[in-house]
Amino acid sequence: MSARSRPCRSLPAGLLGVILITLASVMVGCPNGGGDDSCQTDPPDTNLDGGLVCGEPFELNSLNGDPGVFGVKVVEYVHVNAAGIVETDTISTLLVIAYVDFHRDTLDADVGIQLCQIQIPKVEIPGQPLPTTFRTLPAMLPNIKRVQIAGWMSGDKTCDTFESEKAITVIGACLEDELNDWLVDDPAKQCSGAFTSADKETYCDGKVDCMFDLDQDGLPGTTLEAENIPGLDVELVYGSMRSWISMDGIVANSDLILGVAHWSLEVVMAGCHLYPIGGGDLRECTESEVSIVSQINPDLTATPGQDSTFQAVRIREDMDCMELIDRELDIFGR
Repeated sequence: MSARSRPCRSLPAGLLGVILITLASVMVGCPNGGGDDSCQTDPPDTNLDGGLVCGEPFELNSLNGDPGVFGVKVVEYVHVNAAGIVETDTISTLLVIAYVDFHRDTLDADVGIQLCQIQIPKVEIPGQPLPTTFRTLPAMLPNIKRVQIAGWMSGDKTCDTFESEKAITVIGACLEDELNDWLVDDPAKQCSGAFTSADKETYCDGKVDCMFDLDQDGLPGTTLEAENIPGLDVELVYGSMRSWISMDGIVANSDLILGVAHWSLEVVMAGCHLYPIGGGDLRECTESEVSIVSQINPDLTATPGQDSTFQAVRIREDMDCMELIDRELDIFGR
C-alpha cells in the first residue's frame, strides 16, 4: 500500500494506557514544542509539564525543514527459550536513530531507521554459576545500512496517532525477501566481492542467499562475543541476524513520539572459535560443536500479554550511534 494512501486507525484503549504509563516516567520535550534552538544542539532534558496536552500543532522536521532526528529506545518484553532447557521472561532494549521527514499535506512521513544497539538476553542455565552470553561487537554498528520505511499520522495535532511499517534490518547476509527468507547459516555461501562500509547501502544489490563479512574481521556474517557456553570454551561465534521493529503510538509533541513497539530478533550461528578442553590454541569449531552452540542460542519471542514500548525523543542532528548509546540515560531517563 502506498505511503500516501495508507489510512490511520484510531488509538486502541489498551495502547492509550501504555502511553500514559510511559509518559508518566519519561524525561522528554524541548521548551515551546521544539522551537528552542537548544533542541538542535543537545538532547531535551525538561519534564513534560502538566502531562499530555492534546490538539496542539506539531512539527517533526527540523527548523530548516530537514528530517527531524530522533533517538528511539524500544523496551522489549522477551520470552527466552534455549533448547527447552531454559524458558523465562526478561527485558531487553533496542536503540535506533530515526530520521523523520513529515509531510503535513498528506499526513505521512518518510522515515530512515539506523539500528544502533541490539541486546541479546543472557541465558541462565540451571547448575551453571554464570549466564551464557552473546554480545555484538562495536565494529558491527557503523556497517549496518539505514532502512527506509513509511509512517502515517491520523492528523497534525498532538495526540494524533502514528503508525509505521516494519523496519527490517538483515545483518551479515543478503536475502531476496528480507522478512521471510531463511537466514544464511552456511559459511560456504559467501557473497561475491569484498564488503566495505562505503558501499553498505548497495552491497546486497544483485546478491541473494549469501553471507558477507560485515565486521571486516575475516569471518563471514557478523561476529558475537560468547561467554559460558556449557561444556565448551567458546570465545566467539559468527552468523547472520535479522531484526525488525514497527511502531504504533501518538505524537505527544514536536519532540516526542511514544507508544507500543512490535519487534522480532533472530540469530543463526554459522560457526564459532573455541579453546580445546585441556589446553591448546584457539581453533574453528567442528560441525557438532556448532550444533551445541546453536541449541543454546536463545529463541526470542514477545512475552504473551505484555506490550513492548518505545520512546522517540528529538536529539541533535549530528548525533551518531555511539553517542546515543553513551547518553542513553540522559536522553531517555530511567
